[in-house]
Amino acid sequence: MIVRTRFAPSPTGSLHIGGARTALYNYLLAKKLGGQFILRIEDTDTERNSRESLDHLLRELTWLGLHWDEGVKEGTLKSFGDHGPYQQSQRGDVYQRFSEQLLQDGHAYYCFADEATLDAHREQHKNAPQVHFESPDRDQDLAAARSRLAAGEQAVIRFKNTHADAAFVLNDLVRGEITFPGHMIGDFILMRADGRPVYNFCCAIDDCEMEITHVLRGEEHLPNTLRQMMIIDALGLKRPEYGHLSLILGDGNKKLSKRDGAASVSDFIDRGYIPEGLANYLALLGWSDPESREILSMSELEHAFGTDRLHAAAPHFDDQKLRWVNHQQIQQYNPEQLASACLPFLQRANLVPQQGEAWTADVLPKFQLDLHTLDDVCGIFGKLCDHSAILTDSAKDVLKWPQVPKLLEDWTESLLKTLPDADINLAQAEAASAYLKHFDGKTATYVDLIRYLEQVVPSDPHAQKMLPGTLYQLLDKIVADNDTSLQKQLAEYLDPETYLGIAKTLQQSHGVKGKELFMPLRVAILGNHEGMDLKMACQLIPVGSLIKRALYALITMRLQQAAS
Repeated sequence: MIVRTRFAPSPTGSLHIGGARTALYNYLLAKKLGGQFILRIEDTDTERNSRESLDHLLRELTWLGLHWDEGVKEGTLKSFGDHGPYQQSQRGDVYQRFSEQLLQDGHAYYCFADEATLDAHREQHKNAPQVHFESPDRDQDLAAARSRLAAGEQAVIRFKNTHADAAFVLNDLVRGEITFPGHMIGDFILMRADGRPVYNFCCAIDDCEMEITHVLRGEEHLPNTLRQMMIIDALGLKRPEYGHLSLILGDGNKKLSKRDGAASVSDFIDRGYIPEGLANYLALLGWSDPESREILSMSELEHAFGTDRLHAAAPHFDDQKLRWVNHQQIQQYNPEQLASACLPFLQRANLVPQQGEAWTADVLPKFQLDLHTLDDVCGIFGKLCDHSAILTDSAKDVLKWPQVPKLLEDWTESLLKTLPDADINLAQAEAASAYLKHFDGKTATYVDLIRYLEQVVPSDPHAQKMLPGTLYQLLDKIVADNDTSLQKQLAEYLDPETYLGIAKTLQQSHGVKGKELFMPLRVAILGNHEGMDLKMACQLIPVGSLIKRALYALITMRLQQAAS
């Protein structure tokens, strides 16, 4: 026997995290037992289904790494496999054929009861739901029923439950033996009056027609199981083995929902989770590894998975545990994988450094240990891009420390000393900026310009409005208007020895160490009082940017002093 599992979603929205776990477990079981994983689309609810939702759902499954052996192709939706079509909306003739067989064999009948009759029954027995509707047409001759249909009457097809005194035993793969008394349900509908099949009929027929051997699904489907067992038995077909998974719980021991943050696969993709991390964590929500491992690749999951390790107890979704698992899986990425995964997040946030994508890809591995999600890269690289390295409120508080003014002045001077004394051309920039109209730029150097701006900008009552955007634009324009030698020098980086030498000199000359030294420097370099290692930062932020940021911090400090 070839093991065949299936995942049968309805295309009514994004793939819920519970559905993703169900798909994953069915996929893993098939792979573990050398079987086949089938994707079937339950799209008979024409009012709620959409092509957009279906396309989205297929992309999410593919992203998770769950590749199906039969089903519909992503993009074209064409069926592939020997048991198609795989969209229920295209299987109407199949359901008609089996409903006719049940009618002919006396296991089903046409029911002509109208809604008024059904409503009256519900009202009469609203306090006794165990009293099932008894159709007056239950024992009507089939030929007589067809005559009524020919005359224009409307009817549904109901299954005739003759098992009120019987018990149906299910050996559930997760919960063990479950007994369903036959009187739990009455004569249930198979086909609506308009010819559309109901869910339980489609599901039972398709599982048998597609030779599904094992069905793992959520516990909310337990009430459907008795109906499906009755249909399959009446047709003389073989039941698949069923396993019903506990719901995933969120806050307050309630079913995981949007209120818990992210409830669909797309939500987690947007938050920066990787497929290996999410799949790994989902596998642990109701299953445990025989070797007690918590970090497993998809290949390892395929080899280790088994229904004997599935738990009936409802798992709680732990966002912090997911972050930890995702972090561990990110560490398995090689540089190419890391760049491919992270760059879209940087591009979306406009945080690709000016050095370009190739440089960024080379730098990313330096921060791999800091990434719990891919989105974390934005917080890191935000400090490498001038336009996003804005002084925080806590950073501005550091600028008020008494030793900071002289310390930042000396830090800025140390950076300026790394530059050559070549003259610069300010003609175009002077015409564009009022700040330069009183500056004698005929024989000025870039160093002179920075020192001048440090003094003149704070005296402008409107200076705050230009920080840091307009200030940076002015300096960038000046650099762009001059020869490439200055541009090249400003694009260089401080090597670790140079940075450490400057820091040591500042420590000795100012008599400060620890946070009294490095917190002000971090503010001047990163715009915040905390962040990455400064030695590394200076290897990643060009000298020109370090100077601009130091100038921005100095001017902000002067403005704060003037306002106090």
